[in-house]
Amino acid sequence: MLTMARRLLRGPARDAAAGPNPVSTMLVSTPTIFWTAGPDGKIDYLSEQFTRATGMDAMEAVRDDRWKQLVCPADLPSLEAQWVSARTTASESRSYFRLQQRDGSYRWMQAIGRPVLSPKDGTTQRWVGGLSDVDAELRARPTAQDIAPEAAGGASSPDQEYSARVRWRYRSLFHDPTIGVIEFDLAGVSARIAALRAAGVVSLPRFLDAHPEEALRLIEAARPVDLNPTMIAMLGLPQEDPLRGAPSGNRHNCLVPRRRMVEAMFAGERRVTGVAELIRLDGERLVVAYAINLSEDNTAYSTLVDITPQHDAAELRFAAQEQLARASKASTVGAISISIAHELNQPLTSMRIELRALERLAAMPGKSAESLQPALARVTRQCERLAGIIERTRDRVLANQPELGMVSLSDVVRQMPELLQHELATHQVAMHLNVPDGLVVRGDAHDLQQLFVNLAMNAMEAMVEVPPQRRAIWLDLVRLDTWVRVRVSDSGPGIDPAIWPMIFEPFFTTKPDGLGMGLRICRTIVETLGGDLQVCRREGGGTVFEFCVPLPMAA
Repeated sequence: MLTMARRLLRGPARDAAAGPNPVSTMLVSTPTIFWTAGPDGKIDYLSEQFTRATGMDAMEAVRDDRWKQLVCPADLPSLEAQWVSARTTASESRSYFRLQQRDGSYRWMQAIGRPVLSPKDGTTQRWVGGLSDVDAELRARPTAQDIAPEAAGGASSPDQEYSARVRWRYRSLFHDPTIGVIEFDLAGVSARIAALRAAGVVSLPRFLDAHPEEALRLIEAARPVDLNPTMIAMLGLPQEDPLRGAPSGNRHNCLVPRRRMVEAMFAGERRVTGVAELIRLDGERLVVAYAINLSEDNTAYSTLVDITPQHDAAELRFAAQEQLARASKASTVGAISISIAHELNQPLTSMRIELRALERLAAMPGKSAESLQPALARVTRQCERLAGIIERTRDRVLANQPELGMVSLSDVVRQMPELLQHELATHQVAMHLNVPDGLVVRGDAHDLQQLFVNLAMNAMEAMVEVPPQRRAIWLDLVRLDTWVRVRVSDSGPGIDPAIWPMIFEPFFTTKPDGLGMGLRICRTIVETLGGDLQVCRREGGGTVFEFCVPLPMAA
């Protein structure tokens, strides 16, 4: 399979130049749709059979994942959830979904994907797989096995046929190693819903809110009757009678999904999706993405995918962003305090000197200034008091500065796309990194993060008027003997050279609601690293902020 993937990536032009080969012949002659994807799971190749089946050009289909437009909307969420699970665990993926054909109809497909792992470190290098048309098999199985009236010569209803297909489809997932499946018996729910309708209930959500005890009885009537081995393993349940061994805490955690299932049943809907938090038997937390599919025979199948790592990663990212926000506020307050001390201390000192001179002048013979002496003395003492307050404030801020240590500048920069994921997406900005390994400097990790966050946020805000497709930020690190050169560039309109000398001054800003301290903080941080932050034009348009900092001497 790996050899096939490599051959596919060489392109049809090279294959044509080399003449016919077994791989090309197989790809053309087999009805299976072959595909390959990168390590991130993004499809980058579809064989010609995709075009023949759907009418969409295969090369066009892989661009911006346009092939998803042909997946039945009801099947796409579960397909994507299964694919995320397979990529997370680097395991084989098997799924079923409906694909729109050239004539506009949908046919059931079975998708199989396998990772190509590196023999050195076991990481996923690529994905390869295929799509097989199983529509005839899927439709034949319920007809022969599940639709008894038709087998006896009677006619089955469309709802019966749908229920049979749903039952076969989700029963086929019971052996999938990456997807948990729970089967529910909704006969009790159906009977209670019928009674509520007969009693005149029109809005079930309002009724359940007004009658919490009846809500609990109705929700608990949705009775789980079976779990697949993957679900048993996900919850850490005993193989013998796993339903009895389920943690009691899940009874409360599942109330919301099961209530949504009941409300969907009342409204005649067939699908519910969401995220829930469950508890394993050993007490560990489990976050799952679920999809509940209801059929007309009072049966429901819930498919669940473990997304705990992704959920925890998102929580850590949000926590880091909040910490950076707090650090930004604290740094701003500190910088303002230092700036005030710097800006006001010198004028006050001059005032004190001048006042003393006036005092001496008033004391000279022939000058009648005795009445001014008490007032001048008070002004002098007040000036000295203010100078002391300012100096103590500056000392207190400086005393709170963290101790400097060895920090991987490479790692700090590599964290930026994830740390600023939400902001980059909101501003529709692409971030590009050029970061060699092993660049370590003496500094503070939080200060370095704040430095790059401030510069990147300034760049994003400067590109508001630039078309989204042209918005980009580049973070470049280059080693220069015992120094490292850092560049943060953007494709914005640039900064007027006339104000370059002023942009690092405290409180200078061109923004209506700006504080004018961001770049001042950046320059202060760079100075603590032993560098000097400078600004210049970017070739091709935009702005470059650049500085060099020393690398620690080898021991």
